[in-house]
Order: sequence, then C-alpha cells, then structure tokens
Amino acid sequence: MTHRFSLIVLSVLALMSPELAAWGETTPPYPIVDSGVWATTNWSGDVYWLDKERVLFLGGENGKPVHKEHMSLLVWDTTKQSIAMLKQNISSLCYRNGIVLLGQKVDNPAGGPWKYRFFRGPLGNEQPQKKEDKDLLDYLNCRIVKNKTMDGKRPPGRYLLEGDGYLGHGRKQLPDQRANLPAMYFKGEESEGIQLPFGVRQVESIEYYDFKRAYFLYGWFYDAAIGGVTTLWPKTLPHPVWWLTPEGSTAEVLIPSGPWNAGGGVFFTPSQRGVLVTYQGGVKSNRDPGTQGVYLVQENGATEKLIGGFVHRIGVSPNGCKMAFSHAPNAEGDRPNDKNRRTLKMIDLCSGGSQP
Repeated sequence: MTHRFSLIVLSVLALMSPELAAWGETTPPYPIVDSGVWATTNWSGDVYWLDKERVLFLGGENGKPVHKEHMSLLVWDTTKQSIAMLKQNISSLCYRNGIVLLGQKVDNPAGGPWKYRFFRGPLGNEQPQKKEDKDLLDYLNCRIVKNKTMDGKRPPGRYLLEGDGYLGHGRKQLPDQRANLPAMYFKGEESEGIQLPFGVRQVESIEYYDFKRAYFLYGWFYDAAIGGVTTLWPKTLPHPVWWLTPEGSTAEVLIPSGPWNAGGGVFFTPSQRGVLVTYQGGVKSNRDPGTQGVYLVQENGATEKLIGGFVHRIGVSPNGCKMAFSHAPNAEGDRPNDKNRRTLKMIDLCSGGSQP
C-alpha cells in the first residue's frame, strides 16, 4: 500500500509561520524535509537507508503514535514523496545490506512477561528464527547469536561485521570489572590482536558506515579516580571519537565542548560534513526545547545547530549526505495523544548550509 503525502520544507515554513517559532523551531541552515508520518523513538526504531533515496523505519501509517507491538514497517521514498507499508504489528527492526531482523511482540497466553518471535532474511522474504532467552542480538549483522561460554576460544568482546572479527580485551577474564584495559582488535579467532589507542571502558557505541568504509566508535568519560564511566563529560576536555578500518588503522576526531557538556544524553553520528551531536538535555519548558537538539561539528571545529527539539538515533544515507531521524519540536509535541507532532524528517547536509 502506497500513500501520497505532503512534504514540508521547514527551512521555508519557518520563515512564514509564527506557529513554528512558537514551538521552538527556527530557520535551519540546511533543507529539512518532513515526511508527515509518525516514527518511533524506541531503540528498536532505528531508521535505515535502503539506498540514497529510500528510508526503512517503524512508525504509524496514519501519522498517529502507536504502541510498540502495533507498529508498521514502512518505506519512505524521499524522491517520489510516498510512504509504502510493508508489514504490520512489528516491534523491532534491524537492517544490514538487504537483510532484516524483525521482532514481533506477542502476548503470553499463560500470563507473565511478553514474548517475542523473530524473523530474518532478505527484505520481503523473512523466515522464522529461533531465539533462546540467553541468546544475543547482534545489531551490526542483524542476526541472533548463540551465547558462548567463557570456555569458548573467543574472549568476551563486541562483534564487528561478519569477516571483520571483533573487539575485546584479549583476556578470558578481567582482573577487575572496572578495569579499562586497552581495547584489542581481533581479525579472527586465532588472531593475536591489534592494540587500539583507547580502553574497553571508553567504547559504548560501534557502528559501520558505508561512506567511510570504517567503524565509528565512541563512549563516555572514563574517570580513573572512581574506576567508572559517566555521561557528564568535563567541559575542559574535548570528547574523542574514533574511526577504525577493517585493516586495523584508527583515526581520532575531537569534539569540542558545547551545550552538550551541561548534562544529559549525548550521541554522535558521522557525516560527509562533520560529526552530528544529538543532545538530549537543556530543556527550558514543555514548549521550549532550549539547547536540546542536533548540532553539526565541522572538520574545522565550527559548530552550528541544525534543529532543536527531541531527536533520538539518526540514520545515515550510504553517501553520508542525508540524515533521517524521528523528531518532535518539544516535550508538548511529543505526548502520546493528538497533540503529538513527532514525525520522520530528513536533512541533506550536502545541499546548501555553511561551508567549512
């Protein structure tokens, strides 16, 4: 089923509508297109680009918020200006190179907690998958992994794409769970490993980006004095993020201090124009998002705010130019009722904007 819908270019309407300004939206430096369709903010609601024009996501086909177990699997064609519904009653989504892992939340007839069933395969031809409670979900490869014991060859670590090995610390057991041992990159089970210029406690997020052909890694501040991490990064220190190639080379990018150092959730997303910082904090009121929103830190260190409001995870197009994300202008527009104004939006960083 495909529906036509109106595209809203916020960069134009912000100049025309005082209502948008009242909701905390101002003129963005790059063109932003609004699908008009509600998109989930759940961790399982990541948006994925199928190609440079189409976005795969979980949302509500009628534009209204829906419960997690009743979401639809949708495709937004940003060129044809259309939405296609592929499946209904989907509660989780993972996509990688044509393969999806879909989860369905089903009631437990005997009572107790909800149960899940999973389907995996080429998009449109998914097959049922078995998953025991102890099995792991590998979100990089969109697969279910049998939980290995400490007796296995591979020490505990993080899977990379199939064929690229894994990250770990090179030991069967940590001498102290708080220890920040050097991170090691293992190309295979028998690999001796390559030592990386950061510790295992400094990496929380690992994503692979096609436009760079490399992994993008970052984490929170490791405080050696307490032997733990904190999301509050010291204002006097830049926040490092790293690129890791499948060959084992690394490159560090330093994110300067900004509004995101005032406390709250901070997430990083790379692009062709620099690193996007998604800041979940700084709210002034239900109608005023304050400093909360998405910022672009360019290679020369210049920082500009792309959009204010509530944004969670961002999907990056294969060429690194277009960003798709679920967005609400403020807390009042993010309520689970008819006032909800959260929709899937897209910004093209390679069109207009400030030049580095």
